[in-house]
Amino acid sequence: MSAKTLILSFNALLIVLYPLYSIAESDVPIKATTTAPVAVVEKFVQAFNDHSVERLLSYTTDSVHWFNLSGTKMLTETSSKNELGAAMADYFATLADAKATLTQVVSSANYVSTVERVTWSDEGELNSQCSIGVYELQQEKINAVWYYPAHVCEPSVDNGASVQAELLQDTRQ
Repeated sequence: MSAKTLILSFNALLIVLYPLYSIAESDVPIKATTTAPVAVVEKFVQAFNDHSVERLLSYTTDSVHWFNLSGTKMLTETSSKNELGAAMADYFATLADAKATLTQVVSSANYVSTVERVTWSDEGELNSQCSIGVYELQQEKINAVWYYPAHVCEPSVDNGASVQAELLQDTRQ
């Protein structure tokens, strides 16, 4: 085999194999592995919006922990599925029309980080606040959630919230 034939054969092999290498290195496999944790968090938030404590708890482990972070302190709000269920039942009894929206989602391995906007009405006035949440998943169930202090939501151009922001009263709870 001549050198020219060998080089042409090698180039042909590269042309055939390079697309396979590109597919292997693409985002497709990464998305496939990160979709499951994000889907669990999205279903959890949908159950929150439906005020379905039973369904909400179906997405958690028995030892789910809910933490609130503030400055250098971390407060354990709940440390079991039963405690989380009781806390959510109280929350929904107090804020009967509370709804959450995931405005940003980032996933890495078994962690999902979110910016969540919660809206509710109080004495006829629409209120809103945002918080950063970090969910840890274990075997496709939420095992822990860390919430950072609530803050004024940033207006979002894509959903018209910049106009709505003037109408909403941002509060901390």
